[in-house]
Amino acid sequence: MVIAILAVLTAILLPVFTAARRSAFASVCLSNFKQAGLAANLYFNDNNEGMLPAAYNGGPTADAFNDRRWPQILNAYIGDRRLYKCPADPKPWPRPPATFDEDLLRVDAIAYDYAVAKLSNLGYNYLYLAPIVRIGSERHSMPRSLNAIESPTNTIFGVDSVEAVTPSGLPSGGGSHLVVPPCRWKQSGGSQIIDSFFYGQGIEVVLGETEWEKDSQNKFTEYGGAWPWHTGRMNVLFVDGRVKPMTPSRLVAGCTIEYQPQGVIVDSGRYDWDIN
Repeated sequence: MVIAILAVLTAILLPVFTAARRSAFASVCLSNFKQAGLAANLYFNDNNEGMLPAAYNGGPTADAFNDRRWPQILNAYIGDRRLYKCPADPKPWPRPPATFDEDLLRVDAIAYDYAVAKLSNLGYNYLYLAPIVRIGSERHSMPRSLNAIESPTNTIFGVDSVEAVTPSGLPSGGGSHLVVPPCRWKQSGGSQIIDSFFYGQGIEVVLGETEWEKDSQNKFTEYGGAWPWHTGRMNVLFVDGRVKPMTPSRLVAGCTIEYQPQGVIVDSGRYDWDIN
């Protein structure tokens, strides 16, 4: 009888505990995003209101010694890289060096920081804020100015992210420090279509490898590197430091999704990725 009662109580309480745990994860992640937003705004103030570069070296030869990813750049303002780790993501980060020796482990420490930065669960809206561009044969990240952003309160800085998605549509774990917005083109002046990633003549924006997709039932399967870790919602950080949980469908409001972000922005007032 006692065992039967315990089994019934477990069946009743387990969903409650699971829901509470998920809620706690979402709250911690939201707090982490908030602190990252405060740090980013300190960076803006110290760097003539410039956005964070996505990376120092955006080319295929980038490595831990000739490159720094944006979370590494922001570390000076954060001090605790664990802010980039969403507790809802079960994939563990690489193990740090057990000790630090200037002569023996300097290489390992640099490589560790570089690897952890890539797995940030806060994915940067870099194609709008600091696009990696190709100029001739070289690639660079070209951060935009805060003054170029029409509404920092309504412009996404970053969202919950995932490193990869399995063929069955499940997260494979780990974060992605860069995310791709769902749409690229913008309606302007009636039937005119312009490139919302446009930086300037002779400068080619290098697109990310991920994309937004949806199946025939209008259910999303991939989100350009973003991922709803929190019961179908993604935590979103805006440029001004505001944080808010949002659904994938809300994040594509105002645009039509196509492959390789070729969709069209039809309502800039509802589309939160673009800078104007």
